[in-house]
Amino acid sequence: RIKSNEVINSMNLHLFTVTKEKYPLSYHCSELISSYLENKLKFCLNDEEKLYLILHINRLCIREECNQ
Repeated sequence: RIKSNEVINSMNLHLFTVTKEKYPLSYHCSELISSYLENKLKFCLNDEEKLYLILHINRLCIREECNQ
């Protein structure tokens, strides 16, 4: 998406809201990643992309038995 400058918008705002409330630590981690990308690449993630990050982070935490 960075290279093509494409915008993703699939109307998952409700899912994003529910997910960030249910998995606050994964959400916090996604915010840290988002900030890093913004600082280093001058690229802002939208909520849709943050949703995907939260889901993947949460999946990794479950697999690695992180304390969530």
